Amino acid sequence: MENTVEVKDYSQMDRILKEEKNYLLGMCNKIKKAGCNVLLIQKSILRDAVNDVSLSLLAKLKILVVKDVERDDIEFISKVRTAFTKYFDFNIFTSCLDTWLQTYCLH
Repeated sequence: MENTVEVKDYSQMDRILKEEKNYLLGMCNKIKKAGCNVLLIQKSILRDAVNDVSLSLLAKLKILVVKDVERDDIEFISKVRTAFTKYFDFNIFTSCLDTWLQTYCLH
């Protein structure tokens, strides 16, 4: 599916850009309000799943964005995070980290 927008003058373009920024700012504020300080974004077949404006707004809100994360990595990180916050045991954390490094980073 393809969409086209016809812009006839600069004032229309300015309005479109302003509306886009306001929309993205609203989404970013909802993310911040939820208490998020790190945002993992799964790899997407959509190339424009994230744009520079949204990344800039998230950076201004002090939210770290990690793009193109594999689905398996997100599941693993969420499990480690849950274990880490429930049972702060450094040995478990390092064991999980070592497993992840051996599985995904050291090929």
